[in-house]
Amino acid sequence: MINALRKELVKDKELQKCSSFFLCIFVEITNAMIDLIFQVVKTIANKELRGNITPAEFNFLAAQAQNKIFREYFIEIQGQQYKENRGYGGIGLANMTIKTREKVDIFSKSSALTYSTDRFVLPSDLYHIKQRGILYNSTVVDEGQQSRSAFKNSSKTASSTTFPQYHREGNNIIITPNTIVDNVTCKYIRQPLAPKWTYNIVLGSELFDNTANDFQDFELHISEIDNLAIEILSLVGINIRDLQVINYAEGTKKAEEAKNG
Repeated sequence: MINALRKELVKDKELQKCSSFFLCIFVEITNAMIDLIFQVVKTIANKELRGNITPAEFNFLAAQAQNKIFREYFIEIQGQQYKENRGYGGIGLANMTIKTREKVDIFSKSSALTYSTDRFVLPSDLYHIKQRGILYNSTVVDEGQQSRSAFKNSSKTASSTTFPQYHREGNNIIITPNTIVDNVTCKYIRQPLAPKWTYNIVLGSELFDNTANDFQDFELHISEIDNLAIEILSLVGINIRDLQVINYAEGTKKAEEAKNG
Protein backbone atom coordinates (compact mmCIF):
# COMPACT_ATOMS: atom_id res chain seq x y z
CA MET A 1 0.00 0.00 0.00
CA ILE A 2 2.78 2.44 0.94
CA ASN A 3 4.70 1.67 -2.25
CA ALA A 4 1.59 2.28 -4.34
CA LEU A 5 1.02 5.60 -2.56
CA ARG A 6 4.63 6.60 -3.07
CA LYS A 7 4.30 6.01 -6.84
CA GLU A 8 1.24 8.28 -6.93
CA LEU A 9 3.00 10.96 -4.89
CA VAL A 10 6.01 10.95 -7.20
CA LYS A 11 3.67 11.99 -10.02
CA ASP A 12 2.63 15.09 -8.10
CA LYS A 13 4.78 17.95 -9.40
CA GLU A 14 3.76 20.14 -6.49
CA LEU A 15 5.14 17.62 -4.00
CA GLN A 16 8.43 17.66 -5.85
CA LYS A 17 8.76 21.33 -4.92
CA CYS A 18 8.96 20.52 -1.20
CA SER A 19 12.38 21.19 0.27
CA SER A 20 12.58 17.53 1.28
CA PHE A 21 10.57 15.37 -1.10
CA PHE A 22 10.77 12.24 1.03
CA LEU A 23 9.64 14.14 4.12
CA CYS A 24 6.60 15.22 2.13
CA ILE A 25 5.93 11.57 1.27
CA PHE A 26 6.28 10.71 4.95
CA VAL A 27 3.81 13.42 5.92
CA GLU A 28 1.33 12.28 3.28
CA ILE A 29 1.52 8.70 4.56
CA THR A 30 1.43 9.45 8.30
CA ASN A 31 -0.91 12.48 8.27
CA ALA A 32 1.52 14.39 10.48
CA MET A 33 2.02 17.63 8.58
CA ILE A 34 1.32 19.85 11.58
CA ASP A 35 3.70 17.89 13.81
CA LEU A 36 6.54 18.11 11.30
CA ILE A 37 6.08 21.87 10.92
CA PHE A 38 5.89 22.38 14.70
CA GLN A 39 9.16 20.48 15.19
CA VAL A 40 10.82 22.51 12.43
CA VAL A 41 9.61 25.80 13.92
CA LYS A 42 10.73 24.86 17.44
CA THR A 43 14.14 23.71 16.23
CA ILE A 44 14.86 26.89 14.30
CA ALA A 45 13.41 29.15 17.03
CA ASN A 46 15.68 27.54 19.61
CA LYS A 47 18.69 27.90 17.31
CA GLU A 48 17.89 31.59 16.85
CA LEU A 49 17.52 32.01 20.64
CA ARG A 50 13.86 33.01 20.40
CA GLY A 51 12.84 30.79 23.30
CA ASN A 52 10.44 27.89 23.50
CA ILE A 53 7.21 28.08 21.50
CA THR A 54 4.31 26.55 23.39
CA PRO A 55 1.58 24.50 21.67
CA ALA A 56 -0.95 27.29 22.30
CA GLU A 57 1.37 29.87 20.72
CA PHE A 58 2.09 27.60 17.77
CA ASN A 59 -1.61 26.90 17.15
CA PHE A 60 -2.37 30.62 17.15
CA LEU A 61 0.45 31.37 14.70
CA ALA A 62 -0.38 28.33 12.57
CA ALA A 63 -3.94 29.56 12.00
CA GLN A 64 -2.67 32.99 10.95
CA ALA A 65 -0.11 31.49 8.56
CA GLN A 66 -2.60 29.12 6.96
CA ASN A 67 -5.18 31.87 6.47
CA LYS A 68 -2.61 34.21 4.91
CA ILE A 69 -1.46 31.62 2.36
CA PHE A 70 -5.08 30.65 1.67
CA ARG A 71 -6.07 34.27 0.99
CA GLU A 72 -3.18 34.67 -1.43
CA TYR A 73 -4.73 32.03 -3.67
CA PHE A 74 -7.56 34.45 -4.35
CA ILE A 75 -5.28 37.21 -5.56
CA GLU A 76 -5.09 35.13 -8.72
CA ILE A 77 -8.88 34.91 -8.83
CA GLN A 78 -9.11 38.70 -8.60
CA GLY A 79 -6.56 39.05 -11.39
CA GLN A 80 -8.57 36.65 -13.52
CA GLN A 81 -11.81 38.50 -12.84
CA TYR A 82 -10.10 41.73 -13.89
CA LYS A 83 -9.31 40.10 -17.22
CA GLU A 84 -12.87 38.76 -17.56
CA ASN A 85 -14.33 42.24 -17.09
CA ARG A 86 -12.33 43.30 -20.12
CA GLY A 87 -13.35 40.34 -22.23
CA TYR A 88 -10.26 38.19 -21.74
CA GLY A 89 -9.93 34.68 -20.32
CA GLY A 90 -12.45 32.23 -18.96
CA ILE A 91 -14.73 32.33 -15.93
CA GLY A 92 -13.45 32.52 -12.36
CA LEU A 93 -11.86 29.40 -11.01
CA ALA A 94 -12.19 27.63 -14.36
CA ASN A 95 -9.38 29.69 -15.87
CA MET A 96 -6.95 29.74 -12.97
CA THR A 97 -3.64 27.97 -13.31
CA ILE A 98 -4.00 24.25 -12.69
CA LYS A 99 -1.70 24.45 -9.68
CA THR A 100 -3.71 27.05 -7.81
CA ARG A 101 -7.06 25.61 -8.85
CA GLU A 102 -6.14 22.23 -7.38
CA LYS A 103 -5.13 23.86 -4.11
CA VAL A 104 -8.38 25.83 -3.91
CA ASP A 105 -10.62 22.93 -4.99
CA ILE A 106 -9.71 21.13 -1.75
CA PHE A 107 -12.10 23.57 -0.09
CA SER A 108 -14.97 23.25 -2.59
CA LYS A 109 -18.34 22.65 -1.02
CA SER A 110 -22.05 22.72 -1.86
CA SER A 111 -24.81 23.51 0.60
CA ALA A 112 -28.59 23.93 0.51
CA LEU A 113 -29.54 27.41 1.75
CA THR A 114 -32.10 28.12 4.47
CA TYR A 115 -34.80 30.73 3.80
CA SER A 116 -35.48 33.26 6.56
CA THR A 117 -38.09 36.04 6.21
CA ASP A 118 -37.14 37.48 2.81
CA ARG A 119 -33.65 36.11 2.26
CA PHE A 120 -31.44 33.04 2.17
CA VAL A 121 -28.72 32.57 4.78
CA LEU A 122 -25.26 31.76 3.39
CA PRO A 123 -23.13 29.02 5.02
CA SER A 124 -21.18 30.12 8.09
CA ASP A 125 -17.93 28.70 6.70
CA LEU A 126 -18.25 30.46 3.33
CA TYR A 127 -15.20 32.30 2.02
CA HIS A 128 -15.93 32.73 -1.70
CA ILE A 129 -19.03 32.05 -3.81
CA LYS A 130 -18.06 30.36 -7.04
CA GLN A 131 -18.97 31.93 -10.35
CA ARG A 132 -22.48 30.73 -11.26
CA GLY A 133 -22.50 29.20 -7.80
CA ILE A 134 -26.06 30.06 -6.73
CA LEU A 135 -28.61 27.62 -8.15
CA TYR A 136 -32.39 27.43 -7.98
CA ASN A 137 -33.11 23.77 -8.68
CA SER A 138 -30.78 23.38 -11.68
CA THR A 139 -31.11 26.99 -12.88
CA VAL A 140 -28.24 29.41 -12.35
CA VAL A 141 -29.21 32.47 -10.33
CA ASP A 142 -27.31 35.44 -11.77
CA GLU A 143 -25.96 38.20 -9.56
CA GLY A 144 -27.95 41.41 -10.11
CA GLN A 145 -27.62 45.06 -9.14
CA GLN A 146 -26.32 46.06 -5.73
CA SER A 147 -29.20 48.46 -4.99
CA ARG A 148 -32.11 46.53 -3.52
CA SER A 149 -34.80 48.92 -4.83
CA ALA A 150 -33.25 49.07 -8.29
CA PHE A 151 -32.77 45.32 -8.19
CA LYS A 152 -36.49 44.76 -7.53
CA ASN A 153 -38.06 47.46 -9.64
CA SER A 154 -35.98 48.02 -12.78
CA SER A 155 -37.64 46.65 -15.90
CA LYS A 156 -34.18 46.12 -17.35
CA THR A 157 -33.37 43.65 -14.61
CA ALA A 158 -36.78 41.99 -14.38
CA SER A 159 -36.36 38.44 -13.14
CA SER A 160 -38.44 35.29 -13.26
CA THR A 161 -38.22 31.71 -12.07
CA THR A 162 -36.62 30.97 -15.45
CA PHE A 163 -34.10 33.81 -15.08
CA PRO A 164 -33.79 34.48 -11.35
CA GLN A 165 -31.35 37.00 -9.89
CA TYR A 166 -29.81 37.69 -6.50
CA HIS A 167 -27.83 40.29 -4.66
CA ARG A 168 -25.86 39.86 -1.48
CA GLU A 169 -26.32 41.65 1.83
CA GLY A 170 -23.76 40.56 4.39
CA ASN A 171 -24.07 36.85 4.99
CA ASN A 172 -27.41 36.67 3.16
CA ILE A 173 -28.65 36.75 -0.42
CA ILE A 174 -31.97 38.11 -1.63
CA ILE A 175 -33.43 36.40 -4.69
CA THR A 176 -36.03 37.72 -7.07
CA PRO A 177 -38.69 36.86 -7.86
CA ASN A 178 -39.66 36.60 -4.20
CA THR A 179 -41.73 33.49 -4.94
CA ILE A 180 -38.47 31.53 -4.70
CA VAL A 181 -38.29 30.38 -1.08
CA ASP A 182 -36.66 26.96 -1.29
CA ASN A 183 -34.53 24.61 -3.41
CA VAL A 184 -31.62 27.08 -3.54
CA THR A 185 -28.07 25.75 -3.41
CA CYS A 186 -24.74 27.53 -3.00
CA LYS A 187 -21.49 26.20 -4.48
CA TYR A 188 -18.60 27.84 -2.71
CA ILE A 189 -15.08 27.72 -1.30
CA ARG A 190 -15.14 27.25 2.44
CA GLN A 191 -12.73 28.68 4.97
CA PRO A 192 -9.96 26.31 6.14
CA LEU A 193 -10.36 24.81 9.59
CA ALA A 194 -8.01 26.19 12.23
CA PRO A 195 -5.06 23.81 12.72
CA LYS A 196 -4.47 22.45 16.20
CA TRP A 197 -1.44 20.50 17.42
CA THR A 198 -2.73 18.28 20.24
CA TYR A 199 -0.69 16.44 22.82
CA ASN A 200 -0.42 14.51 26.08
CA ILE A 201 1.99 15.22 28.91
CA VAL A 202 4.37 12.26 29.30
CA LEU A 203 7.16 12.48 31.90
CA GLY A 204 6.82 16.25 31.92
CA SER A 205 7.07 16.62 28.14
CA GLU A 206 4.46 17.36 25.48
CA LEU A 207 3.96 14.28 23.28
CA PHE A 208 2.09 14.71 19.99
CA ASP A 209 -1.30 12.98 19.92
CA ASN A 210 -3.24 13.06 16.66
CA THR A 211 -6.01 10.87 18.12
CA ALA A 212 -7.40 13.69 20.27
CA ASN A 213 -10.96 14.74 19.45
CA ASP A 214 -9.92 18.33 18.78
CA PHE A 215 -6.86 17.49 16.65
CA GLN A 216 -6.81 19.33 13.32
CA ASP A 217 -4.03 19.10 10.75
CA PHE A 218 -3.25 21.84 8.25
CA GLU A 219 -5.66 21.66 5.32
CA LEU A 220 -3.43 23.29 2.73
CA HIS A 221 -1.75 21.21 0.01
CA ILE A 222 1.26 19.23 1.23
CA SER A 223 3.56 21.30 -1.00
CA GLU A 224 2.94 24.29 1.30
CA ILE A 225 5.12 22.80 4.07
CA ASP A 226 7.96 25.24 3.43
CA ASN A 227 5.69 28.26 3.07
CA LEU A 228 3.81 27.46 6.27
CA ALA A 229 7.01 27.05 8.27
CA ILE A 230 8.50 30.23 6.80
CA GLU A 231 5.34 32.22 7.50
CA ILE A 232 5.08 31.00 11.11
CA LEU A 233 8.76 31.78 11.70
CA SER A 234 8.29 35.26 10.27
CA LEU A 235 5.50 35.86 12.80
CA VAL A 236 8.00 35.25 15.61
CA GLY A 237 10.57 37.51 13.97
CA ILE A 238 12.69 34.94 12.15
CA ASN A 239 13.04 35.60 8.44
CA ILE A 240 14.29 32.74 6.30
CA ARG A 241 14.40 33.50 2.60
CA ASP A 242 15.82 30.16 1.55
CA LEU A 243 12.99 27.73 0.78
CA GLN A 244 15.08 24.81 2.04
CA VAL A 245 13.65 25.37 5.51
CA ILE A 246 13.13 21.68 6.32
CA ASN A 247 16.70 20.84 5.37
CA TYR A 248 17.91 23.80 7.43
CA ALA A 249 16.06 22.49 10.46
CA GLU A 250 17.40 18.97 9.94
CA GLY A 251 20.96 20.29 9.71
CA THR A 252 20.54 22.40 12.82
CA LYS A 253 19.14 19.48 14.79
CA LYS A 254 21.94 17.16 13.71
CA ALA A 255 24.55 19.77 14.65
CA GLU A 256 23.00 20.12 18.10
CA GLU A 257 22.93 16.33 18.54
CA ALA A 258 26.59 16.07 17.55
CA LYS A 259 27.51 18.91 19.90
CA ASN A 260 25.75 17.21 22.79
CA GLY A 261 27.56 13.95 22.08
